[in-house]
Amino acid sequence: MVIKKGGFWASFLIYGEGMRWYGIPIFSGAFLLFLVQPLIARLLTPAFGGSASVWICCLVFFQIMLVLGYAYSHLLFRRLPADSQGWVHGVVGLAAMALMVVNTIGWGHPLLAGWAIRIQAGRPLLPLLMALLGGVCLPFLWLSATSPLVQSWFVRRFPKDEPYRLYALSNAGSLLGLLFFPFVLEPIFGSVAHGAIFAVSFAILWVALLRLRPKTGTTGVEAPVLEGPDEESRPFKPLGVLALSGLGVLFFMAMTVQLTAKMGNTPLLWVLPLGLYLISFILPFEGRAWVRGKAFQTAMALLFLFVLLEPIVAIRVKGLIAIPIWLQIGVLVFSGCTLVHTYLFSLRPNPSKLTLFYLFLAIGGSIGGIFIGIITPLLYNQYFEFPTALLLVSLVMIPSLMASSVSKTLAWSAGAIGVGLAVWGLVFIQFRPGKYFRDFYGTYEVHRTTQNGRSRLELTNSYTIHGGMDLQEPLRPTTYFGIHSGFWWAMYVARARHPNLRIGLIGLGAGTSALYSKKGDHLVVYEISSQVLEIAGPHPNSFPFLSSSEAEVEIVEGDARIRMQEELSKGGREFDILLVDAFSGGNIPWHLLTAESLRLYQRHLKEDGLLVMHVSNRLPLDRVVAATAKEVSMNSIGIYHPSKENPSPLGIGDEFSRYVVLSGKLDSLLDGYMMGASSWLVTWKPLDAHLMSIPEMVKREEFGQRVLAGMHPWEDAHCSVFPLLFKKSVFKLPNPDASVKTPAAPTPGTP
Repeated sequence: MVIKKGGFWASFLIYGEGMRWYGIPIFSGAFLLFLVQPLIARLLTPAFGGSASVWICCLVFFQIMLVLGYAYSHLLFRRLPADSQGWVHGVVGLAAMALMVVNTIGWGHPLLAGWAIRIQAGRPLLPLLMALLGGVCLPFLWLSATSPLVQSWFVRRFPKDEPYRLYALSNAGSLLGLLFFPFVLEPIFGSVAHGAIFAVSFAILWVALLRLRPKTGTTGVEAPVLEGPDEESRPFKPLGVLALSGLGVLFFMAMTVQLTAKMGNTPLLWVLPLGLYLISFILPFEGRAWVRGKAFQTAMALLFLFVLLEPIVAIRVKGLIAIPIWLQIGVLVFSGCTLVHTYLFSLRPNPSKLTLFYLFLAIGGSIGGIFIGIITPLLYNQYFEFPTALLLVSLVMIPSLMASSVSKTLAWSAGAIGVGLAVWGLVFIQFRPGKYFRDFYGTYEVHRTTQNGRSRLELTNSYTIHGGMDLQEPLRPTTYFGIHSGFWWAMYVARARHPNLRIGLIGLGAGTSALYSKKGDHLVVYEISSQVLEIAGPHPNSFPFLSSSEAEVEIVEGDARIRMQEELSKGGREFDILLVDAFSGGNIPWHLLTAESLRLYQRHLKEDGLLVMHVSNRLPLDRVVAATAKEVSMNSIGIYHPSKENPSPLGIGDEFSRYVVLSGKLDSLLDGYMMGASSWLVTWKPLDAHLMSIPEMVKREEFGQRVLAGMHPWEDAHCSVFPLLFKKSVFKLPNPDASVKTPAAPTPGTP
């Protein structure tokens, strides 16, 4: 059977059972291999503070496991008779299934090694690595070895055929598995079902491969090494393969760091760069000549340069709209990696070196992954990943374009522009003013700025402002905590009931919220990042808000959910008010917004206590919180500042804020001032007749029903950001009643 004109996909459909028997398990194994990656990362993220670094570290782990899987398949192919290879691979697969059974019995999920999750504040890498080893090590090893091993069986059976097109099929399966998780599996099924679907699919593939294994006596089955007639025509170039495969991984991971830092940490954003990276592998390895042709390669280079230059031009040309960041990164990953992988395809050796080629691909990829995931966070306190990766890709672009017969002028010009922009980026990042800090949970920048002629000190995390200080009035609350913000109203109501408050803060940020504490209060701060505590903690190097508080301050370092669960053994905290203000980049860690989280917070609140959720965000998280609150028998109101109901203008240094205030006791939310400033009300049971007689109450409750429309409560096992992309915050909906007036505000100042 020889694959001729029409390409691999046509041959897969037209030719006989041989291609299908080998192609289907290769496709299926790759599908599961890339399905399990976002699956396990999403499962582990809550235990490690919701940090985007969890996904990056998982990618590094998977790259290293891919090396081991390819090395294992290479040794099987070279050292064992063909019929023995199938049996050995079957035993390893059986061990992987046994591990999944043990995990299911012990922890309720086939991929969760709960014994390994023993997070220690500031040192999460070791427990994360142990959780990955105990959960997915053997299944991932077996799946990663399946594709090259089955391809080697195909080469033995059909020695005259080109096996590298099967690699394109493998990457197509990988792409489908990657997209299947955020678009199908996560929105529809819970995490337990995710594990069950994976385990059953794994077992089916294991049975299929046992039936496919080579049998003694088949064509070429005993040949330990396959030599093609043109063995010298495509010699193996290990250094080139290592460099190019490593550069492809380095580039897409650097782009992933940028994307998750700017837009948040969700599986949907994880799969975008990785999916485009896989497509960039599929195109050249599928074998189409036009992919390696002059026209396509020229188009890739021009597209790459256009996306690099367009944001710079958009800043200077009035009226020109900049390309969205997710689209910029997507196009850069696709065009840059396609150029690199086309050059890599030209270095493919003869089929006799098939498994060795894949092994070096994996080794190069792991080197690139280790550089981005481990080395750069240790070396740099800023995001140097992107300009470094851009510099290397631009240098490789020159020989890659010239190898495709692109003119030398274009090749050198494209490379020079890319190198110039990369060097400019490195210099700009290195010498821009400010103080920079970095840990597992993100990169933090403290810098001075000027607003309305007043100097300010700002804290940003991954390009998002998370606190600030007016240097003329350093102890005045600003940003999202100014006068008439949702937290300001909640503190006013709580202070009116209890002169001395028990206050809980989940997430310190710059510590602005601590300005509302007073002498006689007990203030408990849950903070996972040691760098944030250095910036704004009891002994700060930047923001003095917490250190200036006269309240009794208690610092609890670590993930708030884990620490609060541990504290229940000693009884609840009995907070009068609990503020949830944690962040990871521009987003709130989703595991702090689920029904299980709200139930935990309730157990730490007094009966009339207030739970305040700060949800200023691109996504309509206010609607998620309202739906989830109703699920756990809590009432909620939405307070936006400024809004028609809460119209006071923003103060100097203030930012638009969006809050949801919750309580299990409706009376706690019915304070005239705070209710008057709210835009909607959602109750977990119908309003009584007395409240239904108040027109303003009824109108807010009716608007609350619009808040809930189409929303589902989030649970640990079932929460997806994907549906939120098509919904808007209620703040953007028409106001229910423009005639409702805000009651006269209390005397301005700190409650």
